[in-house]
Amino acid sequence: MIVSYLSFGPTTLELLQYVNPQGGQRTPLDVNDSGSAHIGLEVDDLHAEYDRLVAAGVEFKSPPVTIPYGDHVFGGVVSVYGYDPDGNCFELQSFPKPRS
Repeated sequence: MIVSYLSFGPTTLELLQYVNPQGGQRTPLDVNDSGSAHIGLEVDDLHAEYDRLVAAGVEFKSPPVTIPYGDHVFGGVVSVYGYDPDGNCFELQSFPKPRS
């Protein structure tokens, strides 16, 4: 097994790769399927990060989506789902600046 740790202030992310024995094939799950999993990361400028990652060849489910304001608690949040080289799903989110 290969293990890597990434620390961000008080948060640590553990990444594992099982080398021996290798895992079997898995059925891909969509982000809204029961049992699916992803990691979410907050970025300051989602559109710039999306453009940078697309230029690097990263595959995304769709372009970034902005949740409309209104009665929704997440109004103004910009979000996008992408896939790492192993097909694992990740989400990037950018939160709006407080409105005055």
